[in-house]
Amino acid sequence: MARSTCLIAKDIQLEVESDIRWDLGLISQEFAQFLSDPRITFSSRSRVGILCSFRLIRLLSEFVPDPLSQHFRLFLETSSVLYNSGDQCDYAGNGHRDVLLARSFVGTRVLKGLERALGSTALARASMNELKALFVMLFGTIIAVSYSEQSKPTKNVGISPYLILGECSLTPISRHN
Repeated sequence: MARSTCLIAKDIQLEVESDIRWDLGLISQEFAQFLSDPRITFSSRSRVGILCSFRLIRLLSEFVPDPLSQHFRLFLETSSVLYNSGDQCDYAGNGHRDVLLARSFVGTRVLKGLERALGSTALARASMNELKALFVMLFGTIIAVSYSEQSKPTKNVGISPYLILGECSLTPISRHN
């Protein structure tokens, strides 16, 4: 039987300042200002920390289909871990290659989910809060992709042998099925 590893679980906690107002409108507005006016300066709090926080993911999950918000968090978090630790990566007990594969898998899920959510029909039916949630996810996805580009592996790591099960399991797929 294959070993399951929980990558979205409580053992990976990011510290985020407690002064954040967890309001989707305010958060999306801050990110829009950050993109539109380079003269604006913000506090030292980490945008990636905010984007990966459980509180924001819970807020996003009210407006985007499940499990897109969880995949988004895992994509951004694994991208950040790989960017900051390179080949020495150890994430929830998983080595560099496994984290690359997991990031690839969930990143593909995020991009496919966003592609569906950003179609003209879906956008026409979306509420203002759904649009704000999608904007926040696009902002974070751009960061994750830029981290991914900067930490490209030097060799092909292959197709992901992992399958995400349920809410937080990352389980190797048996090659002999």
